Amino acid sequence: MNKKLGLFIVIAIILIVIVGTIGIKEVMEPASSEIVQREVEEFGIEAEGQIYVIGEHLFTDKIEYLSTEMMLEAAKTVEGISEDMTEEQILNQITVYARDAEGNWINALTGENITLDSNFKFNIKYIDLIKIPQKVSTEEEFMTAFEDDTVNLITLANNINITKTLEIAEDRELTLNLNGKAIDISNIADSSFGFTVNGGTLTINGPGEITSNTNTKVNIGNMSGILEVNNVKMLGGYNILANFKNQGGQTRTTVNNSELVATAHTSVGTWENATLDINNSTLIGYYSAVATNGTAKSANINIYNCNMSTTCEEEGCVAYMPCGGVMNIEDSILTGHTGLGACAGTVNVTNTKINAIGKHWTLDEVKKLGSEMWCEGSSVILRSQKGYDNGGKLTLNIDKASTISSTNGPAIRIHEYKDNTAVTDGVKNIEVNYYSENSTCNSSFDKVLTEKLEDSFVTIEINDLSE
Repeated sequence: MNKKLGLFIVIAIILIVIVGTIGIKEVMEPASSEIVQREVEEFGIEAEGQIYVIGEHLFTDKIEYLSTEMMLEAAKTVEGISEDMTEEQILNQITVYARDAEGNWINALTGENITLDSNFKFNIKYIDLIKIPQKVSTEEEFMTAFEDDTVNLITLANNINITKTLEIAEDRELTLNLNGKAIDISNIADSSFGFTVNGGTLTINGPGEITSNTNTKVNIGNMSGILEVNNVKMLGGYNILANFKNQGGQTRTTVNNSELVATAHTSVGTWENATLDINNSTLIGYYSAVATNGTAKSANINIYNCNMSTTCEEEGCVAYMPCGGVMNIEDSILTGHTGLGACAGTVNVTNTKINAIGKHWTLDEVKKLGSEMWCEGSSVILRSQKGYDNGGKLTLNIDKASTISSTNGPAIRIHEYKDNTAVTDGVKNIEVNYYSENSTCNSSFDKVLTEKLEDSFVTIEINDLSE
């Protein structure tokens, strides 16, 4: 080893003890070595730069300064180190492995060369002071890693069956790498949820699957936190994802490049003050692909470049917006019994195809069905009803590039409910801004009244914006 380099490292270590920090980038230039990298590459981590290893700890060049406190924390994982030892005793006993500019290993505390053969293994469990687990192959290993709050990354090495709901609590940040494997939540007996996010952050990266073979489970419930799903296939029953009421923090769910299939109800549901972003994904629901809840005052939904559909032949609405807030649908395809339904808020449809293929109900059937009027075969169904309020107005904007079609019904059908329960607080005004030239339906608009017209309290404003 270059004597000047060795002396510089020894002096730098002495400075750590005196002033408490050392600039890693000032000590040594980047070097390459398969040792260490092969231990951490399975976690998606690069260790090709400047590195130090102390016990079970790896420090990468992402750490600008390696402080005395960091070294002492890492030293706790070195055999023979005890809590009653002084700082000087600890530094005299540990080995700080460092990689020099030529790819050689040295003891940074003494400057001496260290020879490591090709089979040497460090047994790294922490990277930059953050604990990482080994790949998990069984439910027991998975649960051990999950229940350790210091673990922020779990990678599957095998398919896993879990038997209890897993909660990501406040301040917990966890990334789950499925690594091409699957998690089955079917055998959870004490809850309707596979995972819940309660104030924490959960990121799930594929490829891989999260599945349930029951009709009562929700794969993931985001109660109040941050949920991100990337390149994952989810199969389940009642809901795949449920984006719940904000409990004081923020509730945001983001789905990218994924496939979500619900066999019993709705693929993705969202509630009060929650934000839902879905990009480049396929959503298949039984009744709905995406739906909000009518009891919510506001929701924010953004759907981009998605293919959404429903499988129930008798009823269903692909995208359903019964609450206040905004639903944006862009560059997407909606196919199902009824295409788009709304009772409140603002719905913006841009460069999107809405295809309704279900039965078109007669007026007599409408009266008998009552509140189930969103399942009736129109491209778009709008209705006013008690409890669905957004400042007294429902607005639908459909741009010129969009196409709405119905096999059996009209382009847009508007139901006006005038029963006693609706008059008090239902939507008072419905506004439709619509380019009609791209519709292939029996008629452009169809107003259906459940009572006499003179009892109507709803004002309908239809603006045909076609050129």
